[in-house]
Order: sequence, then structure tokens, then C-alpha cells
Amino acid sequence: MSTTSSVRRVAAIFACICVVAVCHAVTESRPRNVRANLASTLRAVAADGTVFVTTSTCAYADFTMNWATHMLQLHLTNFIVIAEDEKVYQFLTNTTDLKGHVLRSSEFHRPFEAHGAHAFVEYDSKGFSWCSRPHYLLSVVRYGYTAIWIDSDAVLLRSPMHILPDMYDIVVTEDSNQPQSYSIPCSCFIVARPRPATLDLLRSWATLCGDATQDQHSLGAALNMLRGNVSMYMMPVQAFPNGFFMNATEVSALPSSLQPYWVHANWRVGKDAKNRFLIANGAWIEQRQDTFCKIAN
Repeated sequence: MSTTSSVRRVAAIFACICVVAVCHAVTESRPRNVRANLASTLRAVAADGTVFVTTSTCAYADFTMNWATHMLQLHLTNFIVIAEDEKVYQFLTNTTDLKGHVLRSSEFHRPFEAHGAHAFVEYDSKGFSWCSRPHYLLSVVRYGYTAIWIDSDAVLLRSPMHILPDMYDIVVTEDSNQPQSYSIPCSCFIVARPRPATLDLLRSWATLCGDATQDQHSLGAALNMLRGNVSMYMMPVQAFPNGFFMNATEVSALPSSLQPYWVHANWRVGKDAKNRFLIANGAWIEQRQDTFCKIAN
């Protein structure tokens, strides 16, 4: 073996050792009991190797309860809710039936702090829109589960499990209002399979996103950067319409077999507009007012 080959081989081995050491350091940066709690919760709720994921803050606790109530009505109990402030964590674990499904955001690989005391986080604020999704999804997929992310302002009307293709690394929905002209993958609904290509995508997405307020643009950039290495499928807009295309009157006239699988209140800004949209589309279950997460003055 030549001297050059020997040097290259040693360098390659050293690089591999460094990568393993860095990964071990990242994993070990969280207390062991935190990692154990995340692993045990995922193991307890998972069904057929799949876990649905969403987040909540105190400001959107009523949306979370609406989201979870619809999931339970569909007998989809394999979900976790990531509490991004302590107030909503206490609310969801102590005053609802969701105990065992709720985890603090600090239990995930995350390069930034949770909202902490700043519980009332409004839509499109920096606190609400931090690029947490790729980090949350990465944590779940790393444990070998298929992670299905669904925003809390979206509601499943039917279980989609039988129509989600499993041959793709990632499955998304359409966010464009002109899908015939161009497509925009929506970060509101993501099926991430536990595969090396998916992990590469989530890492790239997290890196490109940083602490930006718009994670969707960085998702598109990551997909473009890894084009050819990551297989992606976009669900038909008829089955998963975005808020721009959803029309309650037209949908109600469709036979049950052609009804959409969800209602998503995107293309609307603010809680009131989203709430009205979900009510108009029969996707809001009124909660008792005294059960809402309370914000201390």
C-alpha cells in the first residue's frame, strides 16, 4: 500500500471517529432521563411504527384541544403534542385527557430555548414561527418511527393512513394557490419516513432554517438542494386542499367517498379568522370556556 493511500485511509477513519463523537456529544447534551422520557412516550403511543406530531402554546390551546379531539374521534391515538411553554404543558397534562401524549419542547433536539414564560405567542410572531419542525421531526425519526406532522390549525376528517404512499421518503401537501403553474410544498403536513435520505433532508432543512420565522421557504430550499437524493410525493389537492381552495358549500355537496381528508385553516391570519374558517367547514368542536389555558396577568 502506498504512503498516500495509507494517509487517506487514516484520514477517513479519523473523520468517521469525529462524526461519531460529535453525534454522541449532541445526544449526550440532554440529560438521560429526558432522552428516556421521549423514547418511552414514543414507544407508548406509536401504532404500526407511526406517530402523529403537533405543537401547542397557551395562546393556541383551544386549537390543540380541537385537533386532539378530532384525532381521538377517528381512533387515532398515536400522537404527541409538544408543549412550547410551561403553562400549556401544565394545562394539557393536568386538566385534559391528554396526559401521556404531551412532551415539553426541551425534550427534543433543539438549538434554542422554549417560549418559557412568554406563553401568549401570536401567529407569525418570532416566538410562534421559530423553525422547530425539522428538529422535532428529526428527533422522532431518529428513533425509527414514521413521523406525521400536522399543524394544530388543521383537522383530520378521515384517517389518511390507507392512502399515504410508503415508497417515498417524504410526503407533503400543496400550498400553492396556482398548482397548475407551480407547486409549493407545505410544511403544515409532512410524512417523514425513517430513512437515511429523510434524515439528510431534515438536517438540511434545520440548517437552512436557523431561527428564521418562515420555515416553509427553507423546506423548499432543502428539497431543491437534495433533489435526486430524496424522493417526495405531494398529496392530491382534492384530498388535502389548502385553505385557499377549501369551500364548505362545494365540499358538502360531494359524496362521502370524495370528501377531503382534512380542513386546514391556512391562508388566514389570526386566531379569529382561523376559528371562523374551521367552524364554517364543520371542523370545530367547541370546548368549555373554563378549560382553556389561562394566561396569568
